[in-house]
Amino acid sequence: IEIGDYGQGSKTRVQSGLGSASRIGFKGERKFGDDLAAYFQLEAGVSFDNGQNTGHSSNISNPGPATDSAAAPNTTGVAIFSRNTFVGLKGKLGDVRFGRDYAPIYSITSPTDPFTIGGATAFRLWSSAGVSRFDNGVFYSSPVLNGLQAKLAYSAGMENNSTANVGVTGGGATNANASLGPKDEGKGWSGSLSYKQGGLFVAGGYLAFQRQGTVAAPATENIRRTSRNLGASYDFKVAKVYGHYLHGEDTQAGAATTKSLDRNVWWLGVAVPFQNKHTVRAVYAHLDDRMATNRDSPHVGAGYEYALDKETDLYANYARVSTQTNGTNSLCAGGT
Repeated sequence: IEIGDYGQGSKTRVQSGLGSASRIGFKGERKFGDDLAAYFQLEAGVSFDNGQNTGHSSNISNPGPATDSAAAPNTTGVAIFSRNTFVGLKGKLGDVRFGRDYAPIYSITSPTDPFTIGGATAFRLWSSAGVSRFDNGVFYSSPVLNGLQAKLAYSAGMENNSTANVGVTGGGATNANASLGPKDEGKGWSGSLSYKQGGLFVAGGYLAFQRQGTVAAPATENIRRTSRNLGASYDFKVAKVYGHYLHGEDTQAGAATTKSLDRNVWWLGVAVPFQNKHTVRAVYAHLDDRMATNRDSPHVGAGYEYALDKETDLYANYARVSTQTNGTNSLCAGGT
């Protein structure tokens, strides 16, 4: 049950999985000796309050069907398995998978967030300058060596059957299929390096991709998002502390205004367990808008969990975000 005020008056409603996203899926694995295995995963988000599947954004953000798509076979554009869906191989040299999965820059967020991207998390501020998933991607994770692990991902983007980096309104004679969007739409890469030893986890990541959107003259390409982050957590047993920092920019070559986003997002948090059944969590976050718009947003969150057993808990969360100068930053599970 959620009681919330999103700037338009108080509303009480039934929600689904605010502590963590509800999901259903299928997994399979086939081993070839001791050193190699093939596997797959199909994962869908489920909303228990109305039975619908849930949408989860990516560098492509669940696009609608195109007139002439590069997808084979041709698809409807409706994501049934909207969470992580892939096929892969894993062995001594690491893990490589193909499909839809977390961008490496995002994989740093959950272990450095006291709410693991649920409940009273400040993740919605983070997502305004990063990206969670890659579609049409190739993902590699190295073996863990002395606590170190590297991850690298490349996305082919929308795979539009276009011939130029122009968009819906900028097609003209240079692009016979202008309505399909720019040829490099959504294309990009992300990488991360993490270290885990004992109670310490520390990691850094990078992201660069071309966002969806219309490319109109004088712009010569999509908006290019670049982000970098650094996160850490340490478990003192009596308490676990968390910290995360992200810097993100949106720029567009040739546009009259080349930079449309420039912001820093950071948070500090703590989780305190006691008597093996109780956990108190808290986070403070801040979005610093470095543009002239100055749409800063502070965020505070607190939560309590009571463990009925290892798999089941009861929880209550409170969060508040403030927006300045007509900002549209929101709570993780709410609307703008």
